[in-house]
This record gives sequence, structure tokens and C-alpha cells, in this order.
Amino acid sequence: MKDIFKRMPLMASALLIAYSGSSYAIESDQVDYYFALDGQWHTVKLRPSWETMFNNTAFGSNIAFGIRPSMYYGLEFGFEWTTRKTKTTTLANGATLAGLTNTSGGQLSIDSQLRMITTNADVTGFLPLHESWEALGYVGVGWARFKPKYNLSVPGTNFDTLHSLGSKTRSYLRVGLGVQGLVTDTFGVRFKVGYNATGKVKFRYKDVQNTANDAPTESSYTIGLGGYFYV
Repeated sequence: MKDIFKRMPLMASALLIAYSGSSYAIESDQVDYYFALDGQWHTVKLRPSWETMFNNTAFGSNIAFGIRPSMYYGLEFGFEWTTRKTKTTTLANGATLAGLTNTSGGQLSIDSQLRMITTNADVTGFLPLHESWEALGYVGVGWARFKPKYNLSVPGTNFDTLHSLGSKTRSYLRVGLGVQGLVTDTFGVRFKVGYNATGKVKFRYKDVQNTANDAPTESSYTIGLGGYFYV
């Protein structure tokens, strides 16, 4: 409940921006609506022990809907997710990694995956460059959740178990820059680079109470290349 109240100001701001932008769009005679699809490369800055256990890079996608009531600014709402990329590490008997201690009696093999899912609302700005090309920038809020899981096994034995880690959705701030241009009258391509302040996005072991290891991320970055079309 406490987390919900903490996020309410950001959520209210996003809804207010969306409402005002939509209202203006309805009244304007020169409103453009568009859909966008981007392929993205995500890099998550993890704390040292978690970086050893999980991959900090992954491919992903972004689906977005945008409103442009002006050639200089607009609103964009998106949904992003990353693919699962497996990383294998080993842990000696008695050793500890990211709050996980090997008590199996043998060398432990850890196959781990980390996925990130976010929704976001951005205020975008545009600056005409040349003909149909323009620079873009955005600032907004997002709500992110990590979906990590790992499989523990001891080679040569029957010990094999799959675990998942809990994660709560947290709000974060995001900013980015890019460039885009129309190829036809309704279809264009775009390139974006973004920074996400996801340091408060946490996850923890469901069966191990270790609060020192429940905030593995510090920030994340995205590089995206995709297309958009007006409707």
C-alpha cells in the first residue's frame, strides 16, 4: 500500500498530461496519430554480485501509440519488453553469490535468465532538421518489473531445481534523444537512445530473506531502431 501512495504523484501527472494532450488533440484540426514498433538493445547496470549471476544485456521490443497535436511536441505511450537470455555460472560448495549460498555439497551450476517489462508515458519534443527529418527528445515516467529466474543443478547428480524471484512494479523517470524521418507520406523510420532511472526496481529471493540483495539494478539504457506510421 505504501508503494502505491508513493507512485500516485507520478501516475497522476502522467494521466493529467495524457488527458490535456488528448483534449487538445480532439479540438485541433492538425492532429496526427501514429503507431511505432522498435527493436531495442537493452543494457542494465547491475550491482556486482548480480552482474556475475545474470546477463546485463538483451534484445527487446517496443510498441507505442503517439499523438502529435503540434509539429513540435506530442505524447507517446509505450510497452517494452526484453527477451530471456540465459547465462551459466558455477558456484563452489560453501560459496555465496548474490545472497545465494551453495550447500549442495558439490559445485553448483546456475542457469539464469532476466527479463524486463515496462509501460511508459512520455512527453516528446521535435525539432525539424532537413526536409522530412527531425530530431526528437522525450522525458517521461515508466513502470518497470523484472522477471528473473534461475535453475540450480549439480552435474553428475539428480539435484536439479528451478527457482523464480519476486519483483514489484516500480515507477521510474526516463529521458532520451533520437532522430526520425518519413520515407513515404505515412511511414517513417526512427533511431532513439534512452536512459532509465530504474535503481528502485527491486527483486528478491522468494525463499531467502536477504534485504541486502533485493535492489540489484542501478540504471538501464536502451538503443532502439524502428519504424512508425501515421493513421
